[in-house]
Amino acid sequence: MPLPKRLVSREEIAQIEVGHTQITRAMAWVLVAVFLVTIGAVPILQHIHDIRAYLAGDRDSPLPQAYDIFRSVPKAASEAIESQKGPIGRIMDGNNVMLKDIHEFEDALEDSSVVAQAILPPAQYAMTGLFGAGNEEAYLGRNGWLFYRPEVDYVTGHPFLDARQLARRAGSGTEDKAAPQPDPRPAILRLRDQLKARGIELIVLPVPSKTVIHPEMFSRRYEGFTGAVENPSFEPFKRDLEAAGVLVFDATDILVAGRMAGEPQFLRTDTHWTPEAMERVTARLAEFIRKNQMLPDAPAAGYRRRDVRVSGTGDIAEMLKLPKDQTLYPPQDVTVHRVLSADGEPWKRNRQADVLVLGDSFCNVFSMKEMNWGDAAGLCEQLSYHLQRPLDKIAINAGGSYSSRQQLAKDMLAEDRLAGKRLVIYEFAMRDLSEGDWKLIDLPEAPKAGTAPPVRLPVAKGELVVEGRIKAIAATPKPATVPYADCVIALQLVDAKVLSGTTEKREFAVYIMGMRNHQWTAAASLAAGQTVRLRLVPWSTVEDQYDGLNRVDLSELAEETDYYWAQP
Repeated sequence: MPLPKRLVSREEIAQIEVGHTQITRAMAWVLVAVFLVTIGAVPILQHIHDIRAYLAGDRDSPLPQAYDIFRSVPKAASEAIESQKGPIGRIMDGNNVMLKDIHEFEDALEDSSVVAQAILPPAQYAMTGLFGAGNEEAYLGRNGWLFYRPEVDYVTGHPFLDARQLARRAGSGTEDKAAPQPDPRPAILRLRDQLKARGIELIVLPVPSKTVIHPEMFSRRYEGFTGAVENPSFEPFKRDLEAAGVLVFDATDILVAGRMAGEPQFLRTDTHWTPEAMERVTARLAEFIRKNQMLPDAPAAGYRRRDVRVSGTGDIAEMLKLPKDQTLYPPQDVTVHRVLSADGEPWKRNRQADVLVLGDSFCNVFSMKEMNWGDAAGLCEQLSYHLQRPLDKIAINAGGSYSSRQQLAKDMLAEDRLAGKRLVIYEFAMRDLSEGDWKLIDLPEAPKAGTAPPVRLPVAKGELVVEGRIKAIAATPKPATVPYADCVIALQLVDAKVLSGTTEKREFAVYIMGMRNHQWTAAASLAAGQTVRLRLVPWSTVEDQYDGLNRVDLSELAEETDYYWAQP
């Protein structure tokens, strides 16, 4: 009796059909040709672009960018030779240099790809407009609001003071990036102790993140929510500081009250607060200072305010890299209050003032034109107005956890920046508590009377044109990973020849613009070992204009080094 035939499953039928796919020789050649053109077009177009950039003077090398990585070979070899370690250690030091440069090289290729620059904006526009998708750093909220990923991570992530979280971050260093000091408390207490030794009071001002105050604009589940969404460690952090005698001015309740009154406390597509929210906080801070009698009476400085209408596009919207003519996130109109001195000039910091503000972009957002929200109308300006007294200011974008403290220490090697100070206000974004590097920084002691300053070669007073070799250069952050449009980077120039101007220096510490308007400049592609020609002026001549910008320094440079600014 014959066996019944077995039914063939759909999967078996598919395998049979796939295994016997018929294709003509002509079609095979067409497919191969399309594949080769597709994968070959990208590097060919990039080569053409880079050669044209060299001919236009925008690149220093006639070789396309794809070959920049070979510059790292002599650099890594030099590092291995100069290392004081044993054979294995020398190899590891050279390898670390190579790995660091490879990572930076990959980022540079990705960011400067002409194909990516052509395709990404319209593709992101379609993804955002049709599917409500953001990118790795910008999250889409409700009603046209945008949120910055680290701010979302702050409220959804682990408690930042959890022992396991602190250990994880402390061990997160790589070959090209040192591990952070994750606990903010020791850094703040050290600053308090150093100031207290000089009779100076400290107020700590953590500015809440957008998600802390406006969770309802991120998720519908928070509609009608009457409080703030906090990282679980914030209250213990605050209690620990207050128990140690540190004054903490927590602005959370002030901002929540403003939200409950129906007023947005943050700009729709930006990481920063609205002018009205910032002014409400500074007014209450001024009341707090007067109530605690932290400053002596002084004649009113005569500051006054003038309304100015400003229209701007938020920094998170810029991070989406949408087309320039996009309409998904139109500019937002706000009114800022510019603070003018008694003689009608825009507010300026006063280094002799008895109040110093250390801060970050929350201080700068309405102070610097480069941030696109007006000028002379930020936190320090408003506090000056409410106190009617001048203020000193060190505020660096992305500098909340350590940059402003580090700059204070650096300044004090040349002058006693704390001379005559009675109060220091330390402002930082709350998100830095979970992601910042809270380096322990020692402030130099006040110079003793009659002590001669250290001998240093004088800074050239005019312009210099120098040619030298780059010994080290800081890496410019990728534009899509930071909310700041501009970034200043440091480089160390050695074996320099002075082609114009007069100075005895042959080594220079230089600041140069590495990123402008969310685009890398030519300086971002420079590498150690290259010979460059730069036009320099003393950093002090441009400091008021550029010192608030996001800045990446070099650990190789001594803190007492005098910096120069490389002109475009």
